[in-house]
Amino acid sequence: MKLKRTSHFIGFKLDSEAFVDLYVRIQQFLDENNIAACVELQNILSLHTTLYYFEAEIPAKDKTGIEDFISTLQNDGQKYTISLNGFEYFRRESKEEILYLKPKNDSLPILHKQLATRFQRNGIVDDQYTFIPHITLLKIVDLLTFQKHRLQFEEIISQCLEEISSKDVCEGIHFFAAYSQGRPEIQIPR
Repeated sequence: MKLKRTSHFIGFKLDSEAFVDLYVRIQQFLDENNIAACVELQNILSLHTTLYYFEAEIPAKDKTGIEDFISTLQNDGQKYTISLNGFEYFRRESKEEILYLKPKNDSLPILHKQLATRFQRNGIVDDQYTFIPHITLLKIVDLLTFQKHRLQFEEIISQCLEEISSKDVCEGIHFFAAYSQGRPEIQIPR
């Protein structure tokens, strides 16, 4: 079965290498406790923070306009930086579902608003939510098992974030294609 593109988005690609220790320590913990199935780690090569979503299929002229706008942002002389500022959970019906890292950059909400004004994709569900800058680290698949090990997960993440929180993990702004049917999801910068 060929994976179908499920959406596009503009976002910041992140330096995967900065997160290797965090991923290795989480994977070791999962393996040592035989609980790998309780979470789904985000693909380390697809780490990003999303600024604005687009539909799966975009007409060529619209795609060119989006790519031209991104090129303008890439060449405007502004250096975009992202460091990390802790972690949090997205919850649904009071249950944790996604553990995300909090990017530290005050211009992310401003950029999101500029993109929303410029592109006005009002029919995209994900653009209807309140914008919360985030970097998805993992999805919780088995909440009961995760809760039993939650403190250890959080300790590992906190320790690793201490080591990388002062680093700039931003590799630049890009237009991504997303494939959400596979596990883990794949987001590819164009």
